[in-house]
Amino acid sequence: MSAEWVGWLGGFLSAVQLLPQIVRLHRTRSAGDLSRWSFAIRLTAYGLYLVHGRNIQDPPLFWMTLMGTVLLCVTIGQMAWYSSKKPEKPEDPEEAEQ
Repeated sequence: MSAEWVGWLGGFLSAVQLLPQIVRLHRTRSAGDLSRWSFAIRLTAYGLYLVHGRNIQDPPLFWMTLMGTVLLCVTIGQMAWYSSKKPEKPEDPEEAEQ
């Protein structure tokens, strides 16, 4: 097993670990219990890994980190979208009857 193959696999798993969070955010339409700081730190780390992976010409590190960055940006976008939406108020039964 080559070291590059292990890098591709590890990078892929690292990137797709965000998929369950993306699905959960979509289903619950709520992002109130997520830490914005943790996502900001992770986005900064991904940016540094991208620069490092490009500088050392490590394709698995670069491309899998890029994939993780894209998924992280989707998650951050969902957080912003669902945080900006106000919860719907239930209809007033008296108004509904009229």
